[in-house]
Amino acid sequence: MSHLLKRTLLAVMALVLATAPLAPARAQDLKPVAVVSLAPLEKIKADVLYLADLLGRKDETEFALGLSAVYLNGVDLKRPIGAYVTLDQDNQPKVMVFVPVMKLDTVLKTFEGQIGKPSDAGDGLKQLDAPNGMPVFVKEVKGWAFVSNDKDSFAKLPADPLTVLGNLPTTYNLAIKANVHDIPEDLRGLAVEQIQSGLDRGLENNPDPELAGKVGRMSAKQFTQMIEELKEVTIGWAVDSKVKATYIDFAMTAVDGTAMSRQMANLKDAKSVFAGFLLPTSSVNLNGSTKMSPEEIEQNTTLLEVFRDRASKEIDNDAALDANQRKSAKDLLGQFFSVLTDTVKAGTIDYGATLMLDTKKLNFAGGILVADGKKLETAFAKLVDLAKNEPDFPDVKLNSGKLGNVNLHTIAVDLPDGAEAEVRELFGEKVNIVIGTAPKALYVAFGKEGESLLKQTIDASATKASQNVPPSQVNVYLKPIMKFAASMDKSGNPGLQQAAAAFDQAKAGEDEVNIVTKPIQGGAIGRLQVSDGVFRLIGAAMKAGK
Repeated sequence: MSHLLKRTLLAVMALVLATAPLAPARAQDLKPVAVVSLAPLEKIKADVLYLADLLGRKDETEFALGLSAVYLNGVDLKRPIGAYVTLDQDNQPKVMVFVPVMKLDTVLKTFEGQIGKPSDAGDGLKQLDAPNGMPVFVKEVKGWAFVSNDKDSFAKLPADPLTVLGNLPTTYNLAIKANVHDIPEDLRGLAVEQIQSGLDRGLENNPDPELAGKVGRMSAKQFTQMIEELKEVTIGWAVDSKVKATYIDFAMTAVDGTAMSRQMANLKDAKSVFAGFLLPTSSVNLNGSTKMSPEEIEQNTTLLEVFRDRASKEIDNDAALDANQRKSAKDLLGQFFSVLTDTVKAGTIDYGATLMLDTKKLNFAGGILVADGKKLETAFAKLVDLAKNEPDFPDVKLNSGKLGNVNLHTIAVDLPDGAEAEVRELFGEKVNIVIGTAPKALYVAFGKEGESLLKQTIDASATKASQNVPPSQVNVYLKPIMKFAASMDKSGNPGLQQAAAAFDQAKAGEDEVNIVTKPIQGGAIGRLQVSDGVFRLIGAAMKAGK
């Protein structure tokens, strides 16, 4: 999931926490600020049994569902269940649940032993006394049982509650949607105040209040922007037997014309010069390419200035350095941060990486877009010259090779004397690291075959540079991971060995877990998807381990 979606999720959580103790404010229309959707129970039952079958637990699950069926007497299993939250004239939250029923009296009779007999509350309402002493009201209207602890909420019921849910029941088994921009402005302001208050409290005992304050204020500004400019946020879970996957979505849209909406628009038509790192033979690979908005560029350049100043002060305070060494170190620091700042100002984030695992093998390669790779190469050479006489400095060879326009530099790091035999088997007596510098890219690789892997990814990226890619994606393949783990298990753990053997039967695509961000109309969606093969393989591994 992209950094934008992660920050947004945190902002929504902050908004919910801050507005929980809602204070009195102005009046407003009773429009839902949040909706919960549950797909028809008939579909959910089918999907649960489908997953249970993959895990090899269908019989036990079917038996359990059969026992629970008695509690669904009178409920219509073919229609969705939902709930919505509105705010009254004092901005107090009111929750209304609606359940499709064939006959409400049958449902109430089923639970009579737990909740007692309902009493007549007038106007078609039935009152139940909850265990906590709070009254709960129920009313049946056109095949729907509306349930709430607020009697006044029944004065304004939707003619068709399915219109409140929209397409959520057909898209997800379970979904929660927050209409963030429908929350009154003063309540959103309260959330902002809570964030700022939390920041101030956090600074009180911080060992570095100056740095923490600058970073904290920037974070608070980002969260404030999100709370003010978010339109909708939806979290949903679904099972799709057609694509043979289970997934959780986190989607958000922004208010038109805002900085966030412009930022969302930058997610479209992304291209990456590192798409070749998405090797199908990887154990884990990732790739991302997005354009930053002017607001993001400003925020990130400011953040870099903060860290540069802090690092410069650390050099000044290092008593082990003489005046010449301090000057050289600060010059190098300036060169590195200059490239970072220019990269951010260019406005494009682009990267890729791949991890290859096999029987007692581990290799990694990654790359990132930079504004001036040649400048980084020069700074790296100066760093090597400055530190080459330090004790235990690794063996560094500059310009040891070349891959197209990429200059290669190797670093051989000695393993400590106490390194385990398995680590030495993976890397040898030294960990071989390869640094690659190109005019607009920086690469790193390590492992016995790291340089070869880097060449493979660079060549593959050259053929895919014109292809559109998602703004961000991470792909995990469990078969080679389990194979590697079993090969490194010196204890011979039977459970791990049997699980690895089960995963070894996986066909292409059956062992995948993916996290992908994609643009949607007016926003973005992040999806965590697990292939059905993973559940089947987990079931086989559990059975083998048992």
